Amino acid sequence: MTDATSVIRHQAHHHFLMQTGEFADLEELGLHLRHQKAYDIAAGLSGDKRVLDYGCNNGYGTAYLAGWGRHVVGVDVSALALEHAPLRCRPSGPDYVRVDGLTIPFGDGVFDLIVSFQVIEHIADYARYLSELRRVLHPAGLLLMTTPNAQLRLDPGQPPWNEFHVHEFRGAELQGLLKEWFPCVTVTGLTTRGELYEVETRRLSRMKKMAQRQSQAVRWRARLARLLKRTIPAPWVSAGSRAEAAVRGVGRQPAPRTRPTLDAAVVAKYSPAQFILDGRDLDGAIDLVALCSADDHSGFIKQT
Repeated sequence: MTDATSVIRHQAHHHFLMQTGEFADLEELGLHLRHQKAYDIAAGLSGDKRVLDYGCNNGYGTAYLAGWGRHVVGVDVSALALEHAPLRCRPSGPDYVRVDGLTIPFGDGVFDLIVSFQVIEHIADYARYLSELRRVLHPAGLLLMTTPNAQLRLDPGQPPWNEFHVHEFRGAELQGLLKEWFPCVTVTGLTTRGELYEVETRRLSRMKKMAQRQSQAVRWRARLARLLKRTIPAPWVSAGSRAEAAVRGVGRQPAPRTRPTLDAAVVAKYSPAQFILDGRDLDGAIDLVALCSADDHSGFIKQT
C-alpha cells in the first residue's frame, strides 16, 4: 500500500493511540519515555513560540508543549485520536485540528517551531509532506522530527514490519531527503543505556524474526497454491480453501485477558532523562532526531 490517499485512510482509521498512563511492561514504558524525551527537547525550543505538533496522536505531547509555547496547535488525520485530545486540555490549552494528511490549513510562515514526531515513516508522499511543513514554517523557524532508526530495526532489504510504516530511514538517507527541502539539517541519535536499551533491542530482534517467519510462510503458501493449481482441479482447490478458512475461523474469539500493569514502584525507577541525544553512533541509536531550518542552528542540539 503506497498510494498516499490509501495510506492516509489506513492511518486515520486504524492507527493505535499512544499509551501514556498504565504500562503493561518495560517495552511500553520505554516507548513512552523516549517519546516524552522528544517533547522535552521540543519544550526547550518552544518558549514564547507559535508551535505546530504535526501528527499529534491523542495530544499528550501537544498538551505538554502548551505549558511552554505562546500558541500551540496539534493536528492529526485520526478523528478518534483527536476525540481524546481535548480531555488533556487546560482552559488555556492547545487547539486541535483534524487534517487530511495532504495540506496544512494554515497560512505561510505562521509557526516558529514545528514538531513532527514518529510521522515521516508513515508518509507515502514526501514532497507533499515536507513542502507543506516548509510552507507554514517561519523563515527563521525550526522543524524538529524523530523517526525510528531502520539500521537497528531492519535487515538490509527488509521492508518495515510495522503495518503503518511505509518506509524506515537510516541516518544518511534521512539527511539526504531533508536537505532537499531545508538548507540546514542536523541528524543525531536518540538512545539510552542499560536495561531500557536491552529491552528495546530484544523487542526489535523478536519483531524482525517474526516478520521473517511470516514472510517465509507467505512465500511457501504462494508456491503451494501455484503447485496445486497446476495439479488439482480448480473446484477441488476452491473447496479446500473454503474448508481451511472455516477451520481457521473456529475458536477465533479468545476469552478476554486481563491486561498486566507495571507496579508503580517499577515505573518510578525510569524517566525520560535516561534517554540522551548522541550522534556518535547513529547505527546504534533507537530513534533518529532531525533538526531542520533555513539558517544555521548548530547551537540548538548538543550532544549529551
